[in-house]
Amino acid sequence: MKYWLGLDVGTSSVKAVAIGAEGEVAASARCPYVTHRSGPEMAEQDPADYLKAVRTTISALEIDSTKIAAVGLSGHTPTTVLVDENDEPVRPAMTWQDRRAEEEAQVLSRRHPDPIGLFGTPLYWSPTAIPAKLLWLSRHEPGTVANTRWILQPKDYIGLALTGAPTSDPWSSKGLCNVVTGAPASAFLRSVGWSDGVCPPIDHAWNYRGAVTEIAAHEFGLPDGIPVAVGWSDALAAMLRVGAFTSQTAFIISGTSDIVGSTFRGDAPDVPGLLTIPRECAPLPATYGPIQSSGDSLEWLARILGRSVSDLMFLQPSPAVEPPTFVPYLRGERAPYWNLRVRGGFSGLSAEHNAGDLVQGAMEGISFAARRILDNIGVGESSEVHLAGVGAEERWAQVRAATLGRPIVIHKDGDAAAVGAAILGAAASGQDIAAVVSRVSRNAQRVDPAPSDAEDARRRFAAFGRLSAFALAETASPAPSKRGDIVYENAGSNRDSIEGRRAQ
Repeated sequence: MKYWLGLDVGTSSVKAVAIGAEGEVAASARCPYVTHRSGPEMAEQDPADYLKAVRTTISALEIDSTKIAAVGLSGHTPTTVLVDENDEPVRPAMTWQDRRAEEEAQVLSRRHPDPIGLFGTPLYWSPTAIPAKLLWLSRHEPGTVANTRWILQPKDYIGLALTGAPTSDPWSSKGLCNVVTGAPASAFLRSVGWSDGVCPPIDHAWNYRGAVTEIAAHEFGLPDGIPVAVGWSDALAAMLRVGAFTSQTAFIISGTSDIVGSTFRGDAPDVPGLLTIPRECAPLPATYGPIQSSGDSLEWLARILGRSVSDLMFLQPSPAVEPPTFVPYLRGERAPYWNLRVRGGFSGLSAEHNAGDLVQGAMEGISFAARRILDNIGVGESSEVHLAGVGAEERWAQVRAATLGRPIVIHKDGDAAAVGAAILGAAASGQDIAAVVSRVSRNAQRVDPAPSDAEDARRRFAAFGRLSAFALAETASPAPSKRGDIVYENAGSNRDSIEGRRAQ
């Protein structure tokens, strides 16, 4: 028996999943770590915690580790892990939640109104993305700039520790490289005070990064010499897990935030407010958008109700009243509005509502935010939407199917990004990606919306749209009209191009 190991360096923890040759999840483990918020808009992590968590999760897997045949990687992005000539961290990692570089993002937006020529993709200027962070560091920490050899993502830092190779993939390193050519974004890097030599070597996520070294084998409890894949962002690894890169597929990857979109056999449509993954970065192009607070909204509601999130699933709504309408803008919203000032809320509350009604309204609001993106992309109501991550419980599945107005296909087995990473590991060892994805997905379950739900869902979705418009009007922030546009806080909004869930 051999296993492919997937390691996902998420926003809050490392998840490890071992899958067998038939695609079954043989073992899984998780180890959390801390995000340090020691100042305004700061969100940093200690890269040493990533290494410790990887060691812990591998040792916790209930399999014979000598049977691990390959390793794949994924992780949250865009997070800057800066290492020196000795592969040691220069400073704490600035995560995708770190927003100190607001002023720098504004400067870059004025200086470079069209980022496509710099990066090969219409990267949104954002205080959380790599470019603004680099300008912030050159302004505030020149010593950090001088001591940095490589700018890596968390999964690439783990890859470096395992193999000695700092390789990254183009999508995870967008802002450092041209995602089409893989070459460093030399002109941009020099303009913000960095050498283009800090950009790591770029290769496809499913390709061979290198072999586990003898030292790493001893440190992490892995077989010496097994192949390690380059790896992907957690979002794209999860898309791979649900089959989105082997056939045209609409998807929702649900976690702290949601990733909502579709891949395409032909060209991916360029939709205002959404991101486009070009063919050079993935087997199929995709259009998608991240929703800021999905699982995060339920965590907030659980906290104020004094319950756990799992407990919320047992709180039933009252049959006598309609649930309140909810917009999940608790930390602003990303796609399709990119407005970090907008705030969420309930509308239509009455004294007859109970805690279960709040839960039902929150779940519907989260799902309606995803429906808006699917509608904007043009995903038809007869198209299946593949769902992985948080929200695979029976009640969530029923709410998703009813509110999306589309059949959903649920992928329950294992953490989606970690399973996707394991598939990348299998590919790096010579396995056919499509064949492995097919085996991994064989137990997916389809849930169809009830015909009677369709009209009610359209009515409730219209109410969601009205409440959303009201919330956005309060910040006077128009949705972006085209890629590269950004309206900053002094004019009403920020744009945040993070993918993770964010654990980008």
